[in-house]
Amino acid sequence: MILEVIRRIRALNKNYRLYYWRTTNGAEVDCVVDGGKALIPIEIKSSSYVTLSEIKGLKIFLEDYKDRTLLGYVITLGKKPEKLAKNILAITWDYL
Repeated sequence: MILEVIRRIRALNKNYRLYYWRTTNGAEVDCVVDGGKALIPIEIKSSSYVTLSEIKGLKIFLEDYKDRTLLGYVITLGKKPEKLAKNILAITWDYL
């Protein structure tokens, strides 16, 4: 999935940077796309259904960086995009 994100960034000819984010307490986000002014956090799950308890790191990231982040994304094996919270959207892997 990370390679697909990289491929999409290159196809769009963007100079975005990718990071992995983790706190000292162990909260983590699989991929953070840094577009300069805005950050896009992405969590990757290998299941069709994701609960909010499974994406605690994403919720913490969104709170910590709320001045630079509008939405967080969860890539899943689901069948269609789904809003998990007011600022978290689950998208299917083929949506990329």
